[in-house]
Amino acid sequence: MKGESLILTEVRDGIEIITLNRPKALNSLNSQIEDDLECAIDDALSNDDVKVIIITGSGRAFAAGKDIPEFVKKGGEGMAQISRRDHEIFSKIRKSTKPVIAAINGLALGGGLELAMSCHIRIASEKAILGQPEVSLGAIPGAGGTQLLPRIIGKGAALYYLLTGENIPAKEAHRLGLIDKLVPADMLMPTAIAVAKVISQKGPIAVKQILEIVNKGGELPLDEALRLEEEAWRVCGDSEDFNSAIKAFMEKKPVTFKGR
Repeated sequence: MKGESLILTEVRDGIEIITLNRPKALNSLNSQIEDDLECAIDDALSNDDVKVIIITGSGRAFAAGKDIPEFVKKGGEGMAQISRRDHEIFSKIRKSTKPVIAAINGLALGGGLELAMSCHIRIASEKAILGQPEVSLGAIPGAGGTQLLPRIIGKGAALYYLLTGENIPAKEAHRLGLIDKLVPADMLMPTAIAVAKVISQKGPIAVKQILEIVNKGGELPLDEALRLEEEAWRVCGDSEDFNSAIKAFMEKKPVTFKGR
């Protein structure tokens, strides 16, 4: 029987904060916390009042990897099923039409880093430590790490960390582009909320189009990706938001977006 949720949720001014809440286990990702995370993501995506999502962790970890005891006696097919389930959940975050920000408060290792990489923006505390240590257990990252890390920091750097299993200090992760914004620990959530608030005040149709075409375009040849941009411009150009914003700009008045 499923126990109390391992996820905390809070909505503030159009921003949903989803907190992984298994601090004694460093928020390691067992099957329940992942199920709870999926439900929280689904609820946030279906809530019209939510414009931006922030994912963070309680205690001293964002998420310190998968829950290793769940791997015992799984065998090859069992591990493949775990990987498939991870992909299903994390792909909802990657493909979200609402921006998802990872507020990395501490350890983000293994599946925790893969969760963070599935988010659109990563803001981290200077005390954060990231890494994909699976090779030390004779395994590979199974929640997207082998594909996401090279796409974010480049093939050579990714292979170095995937093959050595070394941790990546926050400062180095920032230099590599794995972290988008690095802040003092006490400024992590204020910064994440401030960034989310800025995004939530932008044109919602444009925000959605940017997320969609960046996600899709990254997998296409440039000419095809630019056609996606053209179609997205058509959507924006036909929107009430764009045309009223242009009028307000010309008249030097505040812009108000209605999402249509």
